[in-house]
Amino acid sequence: MTTTVQDIEPFTEGVFEDMPIGEYHKCAALSNSGISDILKSPLHYRKKVWTDSKAKRIGSAVHVLALEPEKAETLLPRCPVASRRSKADREAYATWEATLHRDAIRLADDEREQAEAMASALRSSGHIQRIGLLDPSRAKFETSMFCVVKTDEGPCWVRCRPDSWLPIKTDDYDGGLIFDIKTTREDATREGFSRAVGNYGYHVQAALYVHVMRTLGYNVMDDGMLFPVVESAHPYGVGIFALDDQAIEQGHRDFMRAATIWAKCYRTGEWPGYEEKVQTVSLKPWLIDAEVAS
Repeated sequence: MTTTVQDIEPFTEGVFEDMPIGEYHKCAALSNSGISDILKSPLHYRKKVWTDSKAKRIGSAVHVLALEPEKAETLLPRCPVASRRSKADREAYATWEATLHRDAIRLADDEREQAEAMASALRSSGHIQRIGLLDPSRAKFETSMFCVVKTDEGPCWVRCRPDSWLPIKTDDYDGGLIFDIKTTREDATREGFSRAVGNYGYHVQAALYVHVMRTLGYNVMDDGMLFPVVESAHPYGVGIFALDDQAIEQGHRDFMRAATIWAKCYRTGEWPGYEEKVQTVSLKPWLIDAEVAS
């Protein structure tokens, strides 16, 4: 099933700890995934279509198994039918399918095994255990947050859903940490994550999450967003990363640029694509002969 922005419900504001993921995605407020689309063009954002893929299914399953394993039976149901070749099997499958939760993730056996191994690697990480990232007595999981951001073009509704939010209160500090689990087909090294930041805009996500939570009255450390990254292949290595001040500052500029575009488009009702004019393109410096470039 596919969904477009045009199908989505009106806006809301506030903090919701028990909002189903499907309801969260129905809100048209600007999210992290929407920022990269709208920076490409408002048309790409407006006409975005969400599609299913193996990587998305496994990533979603890892989140359930790592953060809320008690929901696995409901959200990660095991199909009782090995094949659908016979009429009886097809009928059994149809009966099972009719009972599925609306947010259920359908996994093949090998996909489930992979997701379970990745989630186990996260839960077994000594550093994650010390921080308390996956400790339900300390952390809050999958909290949906919505607020309004003021821009030069008017208000922009934004949303975020931290995988885990860990309040920290001591005699010297009252704040907290935000966590967002990432899965990778490459590697969870510092260099690998650095590449992923540029490819997927994690610095923008960090700026968005910190901005939303502070707007809603939460105290968050300046470098308070951490990214636990787990590899999708054996031995399922885990790395944990934070972004420096320069990355967060750039992320905030990109976030506010996207929010300003969204606010203008929402106000005018116009969601344009690329510029409709001839654009001149220059070669990148490394494509030009050295003697000419000098």
